[in-house]
Amino acid sequence: MEEGFKELISKYQGSQSLPRQFYTSETVYKMDIQHYWNHSWIWVGHINQIPNVGDFLLFDYGYESVIIARDKNDSVNAFLNVCRHRGSRVCIEKSGNTRVFVCPYHAWTYELNGSLRAAREMEDDFNTAEYSLKKVNLRIFH
Repeated sequence: MEEGFKELISKYQGSQSLPRQFYTSETVYKMDIQHYWNHSWIWVGHINQIPNVGDFLLFDYGYESVIIARDKNDSVNAFLNVCRHRGSRVCIEKSGNTRVFVCPYHAWTYELNGSLRAAREMEDDFNTAEYSLKKVNLRIFH
């Protein structure tokens, strides 16, 4: 447990409201994400928000941005919104419809399932299969 958090806990008395720092402290925020949110399912949206091929929505969680997209096989995928080349976001719109996701820096192009379609100016032996967007666990509940 981080030192700043221990200090806050030691000052807390159960019959009182939580100190302001529980709501504003970066330390508490990081610990909350790490110890609670990272171990629980998080409801992101309704399947009706992405009914068509190419539909997507973004979900910001902690310090991460996640793309939820319906691909050409009508499957729903979730992956981190981070280009595998230079770390830029490949999607900036909160929702919409697209054929591909393109990094604004060097135009690395990703399919709707997160696989890397094209990586300009890379060596001939560059293996695009090794640089797909990082998958995020996803469950659809009916």
